[in-house]
Amino acid sequence: MKLKLTRLRVVTAVAVAGLVSAGIAYATIPDGNNLYTACMLKNVGTIRLIDPSLPASNVMSHCTTLETKVTWSKGSAQGATGPQGPPGPAGPTGAKGPDGNQGSVGNKGPDGNPGADGNKGPTGDPGPRGSMGPTGIQGPPGDKGATGDRGAKGPTGNPGTSGGRGATGPTGPKGATGLQGIQGPQGNPGGQGPQGPPAAVSVGTRRNATGAPSSTLAFLSPALPVSVTSGQVVLVSAQITLGTTNAAGATGLRLWICVQPSGGSISAVHPIDWITAENRVQNMLVPYPLTDTITGLSTGSYTVGMCGQTVSSPNNWDRTDWAYTTAEVFGGASVITAPTFQSRKSGRH
Repeated sequence: MKLKLTRLRVVTAVAVAGLVSAGIAYATIPDGNNLYTACMLKNVGTIRLIDPSLPASNVMSHCTTLETKVTWSKGSAQGATGPQGPPGPAGPTGAKGPDGNQGSVGNKGPDGNPGADGNKGPTGDPGPRGSMGPTGIQGPPGDKGATGDRGAKGPTGNPGTSGGRGATGPTGPKGATGLQGIQGPQGNPGGQGPQGPPAAVSVGTRRNATGAPSSTLAFLSPALPVSVTSGQVVLVSAQITLGTTNAAGATGLRLWICVQPSGGSISAVHPIDWITAENRVQNMLVPYPLTDTITGLSTGSYTVGMCGQTVSSPNNWDRTDWAYTTAEVFGGASVITAPTFQSRKSGRH
């Protein structure tokens, strides 16, 4: 390979070439083409000149495996300065030197000027009262003067105006309780008062496992019995928990709040307004809550809760968990009505 050397290395190479020429007279350096050949020690950078025209057995004819062969022309122009190499790693921190000798104590400086007077302090507490001095000597009594003559009686004055009424005096003590009088006749009954505010007549909750859905309308949450008087309102809140082990999921389940009179058939409170339950995740249990208001019931006993019915096949609802039903019976409550909408189903996954 050809190597461009800095001026410092060229001078070093020429010096080495002179030494080699002086020690080995038969070497041809440079060769007939004015070309210098040398071996550079790897990872060190030192070089030695060789003559490739010498026999291969001569160590001055070739480079070893620890060296790299380099060549350069005699008298060629100086090559461009190569890029600066990266800075070497920082050397280790040197040991701490010994502490220097302590200097001599300096001369004392001149005294400073006196400071300004401080603010006046607070007034101290008064001292204790001194002892009372002795009483002075009483002087002698003076002479009694002569009694004067009695004057004539003056005329009687006019009567004064009447004074205002004085303030009421304090209440006197309570007198003894008198005997109880005879009971009077019973009065006529008063008219009926206004209706009081609505109140919960009864309330309760029942918990149990969710029923398995089928194509027959049936309670899926625990059925809760209630007793109702005509005009009362029943508020029902229920929740069931369902899932499926089928990888295809489970669909086609309609849910309502239902009511069943004692000895009668189960029916949805609002048949055209249902919730469609869907679960498309295998082995995941999903809670389905529902709330509705039941009005227009006659006096009697009823059973309420969430009911359901499958409307498509296959029925993949084969996992259940806990469910609950809560019912509140109100008396005198006004029912909030809403505009009528077209029936629509809603789904939950």
